[in-house]
Amino acid sequence: MRHRRAFIALAALVMITAALTLAGCGGKKVVKPSEESVRASRALGALQDMERAYEARDIKGVMEHVSQDLRGGYAEYMSHIRKDVEAFKKIQLETRVDRVEETADEVRLVFHWNCRWTTDEGKTVEGRGNSVFVYTDKGTVSLVSVTGDSPFGVVK
Repeated sequence: MRHRRAFIALAALVMITAALTLAGCGGKKVVKPSEESVRASRALGALQDMERAYEARDIKGVMEHVSQDLRGGYAEYMSHIRKDVEAFKKIQLETRVDRVEETADEVRLVFHWNCRWTTDEGKTVEGRGNSVFVYTDKGTVSLVSVTGDSPFGVVK
């Protein structure tokens, strides 16, 4: 009698497991991210790439995500970054994104930043600010506008 109850319980467990597996409850479903989520992630990635390149004092790496049509001037922006790299031996930048806003054509990153620049002589300069970076995403993510205090190119 005891074996029969155990057999029935085991059989019921096997049937429940099989039913759940066939119903799809046994595995993870892949959820495709929204287009907005993908665009926001790419813009955030571009900002992080720019931050890492700036800390590495890599002008080309920072400018890789900057549009030739940057409002305010591509060449001027690059010139300011070059001056930072020449003036400072070490750059430590931290950014904190507050929000992401999207339109059909643009992704806006609103963020705060703190930076510490150190000269060859060991003098440290600290700064902080708020920025809005506007990116377009047409295959590649490009910075088209900067509003507020840009962390890149502080030496004018």
